[in-house]
Amino acid sequence: MSANTSNSPLAGREIIVEFIELGKAVRVAAIDALTGEEVVIQAGIKTPRSEMERVVLAKLARRLGLTSESKRPGDKPGRGIKV
Repeated sequence: MSANTSNSPLAGREIIVEFIELGKAVRVAAIDALTGEEVVIQAGIKTPRSEMERVVLAKLARRLGLTSESKRPGDKPGRGIKV
């Protein structure tokens, strides 16, 4: 897959996206072909494929430092990352 969306921070990069069903969940991995950097998410089996892809690509863009978004918007402490 090539991230061709012009407004995407990953535009023009070759990204490998892998979907693996694990029971009632799906493991989604995105790998940047240039750097080899990989991120993984898990989602419910009924989650739309486009939504899983959007989230994993946003996570990869953050990992690569291609976006200015912080991990935790606001001042509230907590676990996880909002995407």
